[in-house]
Amino acid sequence: MGTDIYCVSHAEPLVPEALYDYAIGLGSYRPKRGAHVSELDTFWHESRPLAFGAAGNYCIPIAAGRRPNAAIIGIFSHRKIVLQEPHGTPSGSNFWRDLEVSDARAIRRAEAGPRDGYEFLVIRPFLFDGGMGKQYAEEHHEVDLLDYLAIAHGLGILDTAALRQLPLEGMFFPGGCELGFYPTEWIVPALEQLALTGKEFIKRHADRIATYDNYQVRAVGFLAERLGSYLLLRELQRRFPDRLPAQLIGNACSLTQTGDSYSAAFADDSDRDPHANHGS
Repeated sequence: MGTDIYCVSHAEPLVPEALYDYAIGLGSYRPKRGAHVSELDTFWHESRPLAFGAAGNYCIPIAAGRRPNAAIIGIFSHRKIVLQEPHGTPSGSNFWRDLEVSDARAIRRAEAGPRDGYEFLVIRPFLFDGGMGKQYAEEHHEVDLLDYLAIAHGLGILDTAALRQLPLEGMFFPGGCELGFYPTEWIVPALEQLALTGKEFIKRHADRIATYDNYQVRAVGFLAERLGSYLLLRELQRRFPDRLPAQLIGNACSLTQTGDSYSAAFADDSDRDPHANHGS
């Protein structure tokens, strides 16, 4: 029982092959080692223009069912990884580090996974002043959050207390539960819950979302990051009621190539990495 790392990507990943086990391809990318989203779930293949990288993440439970021996599941994207050590250099963001692809190739696989004695390795959380609801309303379309949370409540994913608490919660994990390492027995049901909520949201509100600009159209990902962050926080607080151990916190790296001006700090990088930057 080990760790399986999935890399969700729209093109040949910048992530070195030694650092992941199974690629989930989007768009025209057909991985040699893994599967295309269309082979795993036709709904998410067809919904990719609205779901972006989340379409691949929501197929991980299906892929994991075909590889049932891993106790830990890791989730990377085209250029984003989470490691134990702070490789690379600080970016303009307070939680991303820029890491040259050539340097990433020298990283030991053992650094891609939770530290000894732990089952999680996640991105350092930060606080939204006034809570996630206030931040979402300021940066996106508040009606989407209200509709999305109502769906999660209707599906039984959020009880009434959680429905009220989530918008007020200030602690936020960038990437939600879709970037990092998690115990399989927890992350598979969590991704299934995000997939159910996202699917119903798209079925009801696709026409509205499709009218948004190139940034706001990624609402499904923005919303899933909030719900995923809340589910992750709730699980970690259940396991560690006194405080969150520092050993749970990993170092999030954005892989870069010499001359690449890409910045991971909440940039609109949808053309290159449909999974990226749900945190803005």
